[in-house]
Amino acid sequence: MKVVDFVAGYTIKEAIAKAQRESAKIQEPVHATVNDIVLIIDNKTDIEKIYQGYIEKLKFKNEIETIKRQK
Repeated sequence: MKVVDFVAGYTIKEAIAKAQRESAKIQEPVHATVNDIVLIIDNKTDIEKIYQGYIEKLKFKNEIETIKRQK
């Protein structure tokens, strides 16, 4: 599985779409890391569904960081 890391310059949806194109190109899923959130994307991935999953993971990550700061 190919690993794709994204840095500044892409919106989340652009990064997901780019990973999806890369997956279609190599014909296997890719392991995409966007802002330390890991996503597995293939060429048939629903971009909106993956985006919503990303938002949920981001909220969870922020909750954990908030709890860590409170201690």
